[in-house]
Amino acid sequence: MLIAVLVGAALLSIGACVVTALSGNTLAYADAMSHLLITGRVSGASTPGAAQLGGVWLPLPHLLAAPLVEWDPLLRSGIGACVLSMACYVAATGWLYRAGRGITGRTVGGVVAAAVFATNPNVLYLQSTPMTEVPMLAGIAATIACFVAWCRTDELRYLLLCALATMLTTLVRYEGWVLLPVLVAAVGWRSWRRAGGDGRWYAVRADLVLFGVLAASGVVGWIGWNAIIFGDPLNFLRGEFAKPELWVAAGDPAVGNWAVAGASYLWAVVAVLGPVVLGAAAVGLGFLVWRTRLRAEAMAPVLLLVLPVFYVFALRSGQRPLHVPQISGDLYNVRFGLAVIVPAALLIGYLAAQVRPRVLAGLAPVAAGIASVLLAVGGIATLQEPQAFRAGAAERTNARGAAWLREHYDRGRVLMQSWNNETVNFESGIPLREVVYEGSYRQWEPALADPAAHGIRWIHLGRARGLPDRVWTSLHGKPQLTRSYALVYADADRQVYRLRGNCR
Repeated sequence: MLIAVLVGAALLSIGACVVTALSGNTLAYADAMSHLLITGRVSGASTPGAAQLGGVWLPLPHLLAAPLVEWDPLLRSGIGACVLSMACYVAATGWLYRAGRGITGRTVGGVVAAAVFATNPNVLYLQSTPMTEVPMLAGIAATIACFVAWCRTDELRYLLLCALATMLTTLVRYEGWVLLPVLVAAVGWRSWRRAGGDGRWYAVRADLVLFGVLAASGVVGWIGWNAIIFGDPLNFLRGEFAKPELWVAAGDPAVGNWAVAGASYLWAVVAVLGPVVLGAAAVGLGFLVWRTRLRAEAMAPVLLLVLPVFYVFALRSGQRPLHVPQISGDLYNVRFGLAVIVPAALLIGYLAAQVRPRVLAGLAPVAAGIASVLLAVGGIATLQEPQAFRAGAAERTNARGAAWLREHYDRGRVLMQSWNNETVNFESGIPLREVVYEGSYRQWEPALADPAAHGIRWIHLGRARGLPDRVWTSLHGKPQLTRSYALVYADADRQVYRLRGNCR
């Protein structure tokens, strides 16, 4: 049955990717282009190397996708990096089957859990993009499946696999960091319940060390990376491009308000899962608690409920924004709601396994597919969000600037800040090796001080969203710019200069 589940997921994955590519929505998210820029720069920047991974977004998706984008058309189309998302989608479906079957002891529980996940239109869209949500979901599904297997068998190999999956998840998205202490506590509690007598504490310590050292190594490594590369172990929290005020607007209604933060996240979950799936998951949770009293393997889906708590806290504390039409009038970061799909799928799988007679349980995967179709008919929220963003005035201006550069750029080095200019940087098609940006080691600061003396032929000064970038603040109106360069393009958000003597 596992092979059939994987084959079905692979067919759905390919079909969704083809539809997304043909509709031109593979790179609808601006963040998708940002991920591709990081991935491509590892080997293709003016100063290539591991340092191009930066210190804000976690590195594993970019490292895994880097070999897939060596050929420039695969980078520019996004298809190369999509292969990683597609593989993670198929793997997540398989892991959910294993976890669902392990929790319920029945094949139908695994099949339904896999179907709820695999047929969700928002998951299908995101697995057709270079975004990092689906790799995160794959890591969470693998972690839970291995935890369930360890609880059922007491085999240490499954505990090690659970630790490995946890470590990898912590290097994909920061949601994995939230799960880490919860899993440590769950492992300790399971060990305490399993062991007995005078050796109980020894067993608990042994399991915690075996799990914790490997599981936490990703977090420790990332903190060390930030300390070495940026001189601040918490650069990913308080660095120049990591400050929450860069993306959380002043007066955001969720900041400081638990009710608004909770309601915003709940509406996001409804948007990406649908009320039918969410309702069925709630019923499944009730059945799970009632029937099992949360025995070790049965508590696995409940552990994941820490994720919505984390998101609500992040919204309330102003760390991240999330907008829904019911509260803010628009869609932004609604994809955060997809973190609930793994526990929801497992809870619905558990509910289906309780249904009698068996023939009705067998119809559950069909019902999951129908619910997904109905959700898609109402609109795929994770696609509507970037489409609305790209239709905004700022992105239309970015598109015009990128189109002008794509038409007029002939050759030469370009001085352009990457942050806040990702769309122009990527869509202009300028080779990554020709761009001097804030991550260009020992090139950025000298080029800002005297661009002509450091071989800069083109200069892009940006002030998108009213935020002048470093190029703008360093060179706008300065003699070293106007003396050697001529203004060749300008709009509300940028100015482009070209070295004099080479202007058309």
